[in-house]
Amino acid sequence: MIDKHSEYQRRLIDKYKESINVYWGALLTINGLLLTFFSLASLSSSGRWIILNYFLVGSCVLSLWLLVWNFKTIKKNYQDIGSYTIDDMPDVPEDILKTAQTEDGMRELISEHTAEWRKANIKKGGRRQKYMMIRENIIEGLLIAETLLVVLIILAKKCS
Repeated sequence: MIDKHSEYQRRLIDKYKESINVYWGALLTINGLLLTFFSLASLSSSGRWIILNYFLVGSCVLSLWLLVWNFKTIKKNYQDIGSYTIDDMPDVPEDILKTAQTEDGMRELISEHTAEWRKANIKKGGRRQKYMMIRENIIEGLLIAETLLVVLIILAKKCS
């Protein structure tokens, strides 16, 4: 039963990672298109409403940088996880290791002596995740602002 449960959890985690990549990819595409179109529009436009184009372009650039930062954070998390080896863990003193009488006893001793190290790494990963989610919320807020700016730019062009 435990194997089915852990397999199900792995599938859910894989789906989560996949959906994050698709979502961020869509945000990258939207911001890239807006940046391209309105950068070009800014070059050929003039008038008092050009400032809206500049705000939109700046918002897109900020969103793109935040998205790249999130991708790099995910990459760093997986790179750290993949690079941890037994050598990275704190050593269990030999005299304590000798007290283990079974393999399970050895595992318990190692688990006890590496608990702080594991907690520190989990905290570090948790902080990265927290900041990543904050950046994602900022990006979503910027997308709303960008949408409003696009509407304002279109209305301003029609009214001029």
